[in-house]
Amino acid sequence: MVPEPRIRPLFSPPWMLLHLTSLEAPLIAVLWAMALAKVNQQPFLPEFGMALFAVVWWIYLANEALAPAETRDPRHIVSRLPRPLWLLLMLTLASMGIGLALLHLPPAVLASGLQLTGLVAGYFGLYGNRWNGPLLAIALSSVLLPIVILWTLPNWVLQWMLLTGSLMVIAHVWRTRLWQSARQHLDKDLAGGLLFAMGCCLWSRFLRAGDDLRGDTVQWCLVGSLMVGNLSLLSGKSHQRRRWLNLGLGLSLLVLGTQSFDLLGQPQIRLAWASLMGVCLLWIVEKLGQNLSFDRRRIYADLAIAIPALLLGWLR
Repeated sequence: MVPEPRIRPLFSPPWMLLHLTSLEAPLIAVLWAMALAKVNQQPFLPEFGMALFAVVWWIYLANEALAPAETRDPRHIVSRLPRPLWLLLMLTLASMGIGLALLHLPPAVLASGLQLTGLVAGYFGLYGNRWNGPLLAIALSSVLLPIVILWTLPNWVLQWMLLTGSLMVIAHVWRTRLWQSARQHLDKDLAGGLLFAMGCCLWSRFLRAGDDLRGDTVQWCLVGSLMVGNLSLLSGKSHQRRRWLNLGLGLSLLVLGTQSFDLLGQPQIRLAWASLMGVCLLWIVEKLGQNLSFDRRRIYADLAIAIPALLLGWLR
């Protein structure tokens, strides 16, 4: 008989610790949120950072738990924890995120966060295999959520739930056609990277209060290009990885090229330099990819987008 392959310990190899606990995503999200606040010379609310960390961690743990067993890493914490402990962890994170949001975040940030949560639900419904209809309904209703919030009525949560229920019927009728079309035309790495960048930019965009729509868009695109490049290194094919990395490189150089024309502010220029560094690091990982294991490529790709955020946060 051929012996079964031995599963390595949970925290082995050491560089996989963050991935095996799904902690790399929330850490990167908070790092970039803090870096953007520093670049834009804005205060950063610690409670927002903690809520962002809890929500992103909850989403990634839930995604891992709902993934098919054959695609799940047996070393992952979700596969190792007993079911009651996993449920307790998820409940704790959900309570922490909701509690911090309700007690400490301004209503506008809360509304934007709920809207983004709906879009994330649509993303997982689009590329997953479970609960497509309800997730699409949540995504559709989240687009109209700011209108509901602006009514400022006491029962705005009930209104949102009723709106979600109504759109769920529409989603059930149209989901097959809608899902097939979106799967064919919307790149998964592009959608995931831009959504992740929205979460990173949420606090900074709120403080800017729409005063500089062009600057906000540029910052979102620069951060988004890094996130898309990171995801493509881990899941995309060779031509897809190079396409998104070239796009990120071109966008960074384009923003830097406007410096002499004074079309954008200093925050966008500084962010473009950081984005350029991140894209170059991702290119190095791409070039070394054939000589790296998938585990090593994963952690190096995450470091490539974390290092620019750390530098932006430390440099004056």
